[in-house]
Amino acid sequence: MPAEDSSDGSGGTATGMVPNQLAMLVPTFNPATDSVDMWTQKVEMLVLAWPENKIQELATRLVLGCQGTAFQKLQLHRSEVLANDPKCIQKIVEIVGGIWGQVPLEQKFELAERALYRTQQESDETSDSYLARMDVTWTELLAKKLSLSELQAYVTLRSSRLSSEDKKRVIVESGAETGG
Repeated sequence: MPAEDSSDGSGGTATGMVPNQLAMLVPTFNPATDSVDMWTQKVEMLVLAWPENKIQELATRLVLGCQGTAFQKLQLHRSEVLANDPKCIQKIVEIVGGIWGQVPLEQKFELAERALYRTQQESDETSDSYLARMDVTWTELLAKKLSLSELQAYVTLRSSRLSSEDKKRVIVESGAETGG
């Protein structure tokens, strides 16, 4: 009588591998073309669904999915990032340049930064494409319910000549990071 393979019904086996459907969702990252913030969000979501005992496999797939300087940086730290510990995934994101677990205030201001200062029409980009990108950026910003007074505070603080430590102090003392 042949040995039975215990299947979990999702393409993998209950005892062995990560289901193929989940493994195909591992995002790739090219620093020349991809947004590190979008990649980070995908990784944060994926790690929640990934089997806890297979984190090293996720880490390996993430490293191999990176290109260029991101891959080179991760190679330098491979002993730190290739272990079966969820903190390794956080370390991968930080090495690539993302910010793991941004607080809501940081997410709002990152979107404001992109909407106001970083999104520009490329020389070879159509107006429709540019307008679509700006629409996505502003829709994301509005979905975070950023008020005009918060936007004013952000622009004022960003434009000031305070040191980064002083800027952090202003945010902490005003209670802005806790919604105050």
